[in-house]
Amino acid sequence: MPEPVQHRTADAGLRNIEYEDFRPELTRNLVVDGYNVCRGAGPVMGRDLQPEELVRELARYRKRYGGRVIVIFDASGSLRGISLRQGGGEVRYSKSLKRSDRADDDIKQLVKTLTGTVIVVTSDGRLRESLRSRGVRSVRSNWFLARHLLPKKGSD
Repeated sequence: MPEPVQHRTADAGLRNIEYEDFRPELTRNLVVDGYNVCRGAGPVMGRDLQPEELVRELARYRKRYGGRVIVIFDASGSLRGISLRQGGGEVRYSKSLKRSDRADDDIKQLVKTLTGTVIVVTSDGRLRESLRSRGVRSVRSNWFLARHLLPKKGSD
């Protein structure tokens, strides 16, 4: 797949992936900023998405498109550093309990270890900019939810 052209938009700033060029079937690794995506569901669903709902929808996504799907949530208490398989994907909780670290740092570390196409789903501007500077592509949470994750009426 050719490298996408970068565009500057009024609301999104520099965007490092053409949304029209996002092909789920060609994405080998999809990394999801868990709570960011759950909170990003408001404009799409009229409410936040519950973590269990996100994991369930990501399992459907993986079944439909394949590839590796990893969702990382900010940890609290005893969940710190926990990783488990669910619905054919991976659910991880951040290793750090520091407010400034959490899932973002785990995502930055994870993408360094992945091979093949990597797309990160997040609307966190600082994380997106950091990933872009490392050559990692990202898409906004609400766009991904509306376009690829949440079931549409009359489909399936």
